[in-house]
Amino acid sequence: MRFPLRLPLLTLAAVLLPAAAGCAGTTLPAGPTPGEYFFEVDYANFAWSPTRTGVVIDASGDVWSFDYGQQAESDTQKDGYTGAELAAKYAHGRHLLRHVDATEVAAHATKIAQAAEGPLGPEVSRCADAGIRRFHGFRYDAATDTYRPVLLHQEGDAARRNLSPAAAELVGWLRTLDAAFGQAECEP
Repeated sequence: MRFPLRLPLLTLAAVLLPAAAGCAGTTLPAGPTPGEYFFEVDYANFAWSPTRTGVVIDASGDVWSFDYGQQAESDTQKDGYTGAELAAKYAHGRHLLRHVDATEVAAHATKIAQAAEGPLGPEVSRCADAGIRRFHGFRYDAATDTYRPVLLHQEGDAARRNLSPAAAELVGWLRTLDAAFGQAECEP
């Protein structure tokens, strides 16, 4: 008696699963498979007291702040980060600032690859003891769960600009998301 019920359920699943997969594929944004994190604006200053704060924008459109407080760690930059490393970084003083429509975030994220092709201008010293604010987009590799930062812009003690028009557009958009980094300081 159970066998006849299983057959119709298996047949129904065989018909519905491919159809559902086809529907899901049409709603995904163009571009690489997204990771959890798309953009980061990070500020570090160790001149007078340890300071490390920032904002991260995730795939769902949530804009989170993070703040290490007085326990800021050194400002080390790497070529790639695992999802676990970024989650640990963003867990410090984590606070939801706002939400941006996920399709808007995804549309901007498609420009990260173009920005990665842009040459970087020379690093110049514009300020003293101002710290460094970096604007990054992330290129995600799902096979290794690795996020590769793409420098879009850097201001402060060691200023530097990504010369790609896509990078300039992304930085302009990121500045609109939080007043804390809306004003440019110590530009390259």
